[in-house]
Amino acid sequence: MADGLFDMMAKIIYPEVPLRYGDECRITVPAFDVGRDLEAFIRDTYPAVCPSPSGKLSPVFLHNPGVVHTDKVTGSRRSHDQVIAALDFILAFTSAKDVDPGRIFILSPYANIPLVGKILKKNQKYSKLMESMPEPMTVDSIQGQEHDIVVVIMGTNSKTGPGFTADQHRLNVMLTRHKCGLVVVGDVDAVNPPKWKGGIKRRKIDPTTNKMQTETVTGEVAYVNVSAVRSVYSHFRETGRVIGL
Repeated sequence: MADGLFDMMAKIIYPEVPLRYGDECRITVPAFDVGRDLEAFIRDTYPAVCPSPSGKLSPVFLHNPGVVHTDKVTGSRRSHDQVIAALDFILAFTSAKDVDPGRIFILSPYANIPLVGKILKKNQKYSKLMESMPEPMTVDSIQGQEHDIVVVIMGTNSKTGPGFTADQHRLNVMLTRHKCGLVVVGDVDAVNPPKWKGGIKRRKIDPTTNKMQTETVTGEVAYVNVSAVRSVYSHFRETGRVIGL
């Protein structure tokens, strides 16, 4: 993994373990060329986003609250808006920097996976992506695998709450599968939105347990610890690496 890309998760998940990148992780290494292309694209296209620190590559968050649909039977969630936002970003990036879409992988924790395939097949605009992009995968199925650029579609927003993404272990897997670059697509206010944002009352987080009421992947109401996922969103805001705010 290129220098800088593990900083966020090391700080959140492994704060007690010193982080040191080896010489093979320098961003000038040829294997990380697509990561440098991604950073250049972000700086060219979204000048309001803070650049990665010198000598590092940093993840970026694409803010798209979108509409999230919840299946009444299975409780699974999907967001057509966030899928389109992810595909449009990938298409723009690969076209602008002449990058092989085969080096970009889509990962999602919800029912976005079949939706991605459906949109790719139906919309001619994405034919270039359809030709070479790997099949998207769920968080559970990707364990043990890595890819150059990973685009994560969260499939949640401030109305649904963090749901399944609050699970610290799955969150850790989801945000550490990349080697050259990470793009997270979702609602940066999914955990702790401004009060009454869009008519949605702010969910209360218990300050002693860091738990809040949300829905599991099966649609059941549960109280989950949101400290890790909240820290992820806070990290993107604090580092200025959010597109679309």
